[in-house]
Amino acid sequence: MTVPATDDKVRRDVTTPLRLSGVVRAEWVKIRSVRSTYALLIAAVVVSVALSGLIAWATMSTWEDRAEGFEPVSGSLIGLFFGQIAIMVFSILVISAEYTTGSIRGTLIAVPDRTRLLLAKVIITAALALAAGLVMSFGSFFVGQAVYATRGVETTIGADGVLVALLRGGLLICMTGVIALGVGFLARQSSAAIGVTFGIYFLPILFSGFLPEWFQKNVIKYMPNTSSAVMLYPDPAVPDVGVTPMSGFLTLSAWALAMLIPAALLFNRRDS
Repeated sequence: MTVPATDDKVRRDVTTPLRLSGVVRAEWVKIRSVRSTYALLIAAVVVSVALSGLIAWATMSTWEDRAEGFEPVSGSLIGLFFGQIAIMVFSILVISAEYTTGSIRGTLIAVPDRTRLLLAKVIITAALALAAGLVMSFGSFFVGQAVYATRGVETTIGADGVLVALLRGGLLICMTGVIALGVGFLARQSSAAIGVTFGIYFLPILFSGFLPEWFQKNVIKYMPNTSSAVMLYPDPAVPDVGVTPMSGFLTLSAWALAMLIPAALLFNRRDS
């Protein structure tokens, strides 16, 4: 019996694996169709820019107590650390929401190559987090400088090292998203992943004063938030804290790999 050409074409299409670009596009469509995605990204931008402006205003209202050692670039980007929270939740939900709803099973049927699926989620999450991070960084900078101008202590984007610091701010948010996504793959449950990510980022800062001095000097500086804080300074104004912007970025990269490598191994071994 002769098999119709159309049936043969269907069979070839079914057995041909999706390319990475196709999986990335599918993930983009999936994320774009969920309204909470926009809500979280918009919230991240609004919260970070608004708090940067509020902190700048508070700084200027008590200027006499803060004038010494003031740095206008990093001072206007403090709100990014609050915007990180929304980015963490967004990145975790990229994978944990599928486990919660059970849609991960349909996703794995469509994309049986789990490594390719994980990589596609990393790419789309990193791209969206980077875009949001750049808007946060530049928006916070311009709002902050408008407030600092009331005291004549503002700077410009063309000043030495400022543009690079703003780009690093976007990169910091991007890496935060990737780290949170890795935790989401490991934990699979939203509440557990959010708790672990918040612990990694914020507990060392909250309890550093209660920890031994050797721990503060040799360990705390390699935690994500403390190591990356120097990335928000222009190079001429980077404080001497034993961490440089480059080493801060490398530390974030190491954290991302520390989350993603075991996540990939477990994702390939676990049942859906």
